[in-house]
Amino acid sequence: MDTLTYNRIKEVIARKAKTSRLVADHLKVREETVSSWCSNRNQPSIQTLFKLAKFLGVEATDLLVSLKDLEKIHKKKIGHSKK
Repeated sequence: MDTLTYNRIKEVIARKAKTSRLVADHLKVREETVSSWCSNRNQPSIQTLFKLAKFLGVEATDLLVSLKDLEKIHKKKIGHSKK
């Protein structure tokens, strides 16, 4: 079963030249937790999302996929699974 992409955390962390270890240390979570956010297996709480955004110097919305893009991604994945 494919995981839907709800966030862009991995992309923003890379763009800001940070590491998952640095993010984990700052937020006082395990590096595995950050990894699960980056792979969209789990999502951070809203409170954590805002802390992460502040640490990365972005808006919280920059860490999320828009509804329009989410629908495109979902349709694309459904199309691939029918082949």
